[in-house]
Amino acid sequence: MLFVDPRAGGRGVARALLTAVQADARARGIVELRTLASRSARPVFERLGFTVVAERPDNTVRGVVVPNTEMRCRL
Repeated sequence: MLFVDPRAGGRGVARALLTAVQADARARGIVELRTLASRSARPVFERLGFTVVAERPDNTVRGVVVPNTEMRCRL
């Protein structure tokens, strides 16, 4: 999961964090990363090579519907 304070939005914080995770994963021999991305996070993941596996419009957390998208990135 990836969360960035809204006040830091648009400054490349999410990109820097995710790029570091991808580099570390490659160094460890990991060949694929997966995430459940929120609507607001999805574009960041897409820009960094993640593709949609499945839409999850009915995802529910503590009784509240919180749609998200299952995504993966092959390294």
